[in-house]
Order: sequence, then C-alpha cells, then structure tokens
Amino acid sequence: MHLVEAAIAEYRQLGAETVAIRLPSMGLSVAAYYVIAPAEASSNLSRFDGVRYGYRAPSTRT
Repeated sequence: MHLVEAAIAEYRQLGAETVAIRLPSMGLSVAAYYVIAPAEASSNLSRFDGVRYGYRAPSTRT
C-alpha cells in the first residue's frame, strides 16, 4: 500500500471523514510551477550577486 493511502486509512480509522473534490485547473499546475520556480529561485539567489549585498573590495575590477 502506498504511504499516502496508508495515512488516509489511518486518519479514517481515527474518525476523519474524506470528501471527494474536483480540481479542474490541476492540468495547469505543472505550467505554473515552471513559471514560479525559476522566478522564486532568481529572487532568492539575487542576494548573492555581490552588487547590492555583501562586501565589495576596493580592488575588485568586475
């Protein structure tokens, strides 16, 4: 049994109720991921570019 299915079975045994839902835009999730992930990485890594943050040595040529 898959771990997720085992967890669901455990929750049901503890009294949880499961409800079926529809996610009509689920097909767009991968496309959204490919847009958001690089933007997030770029945003997070921009602090390491040495232009705005960090020590700038006077002898640096670039």
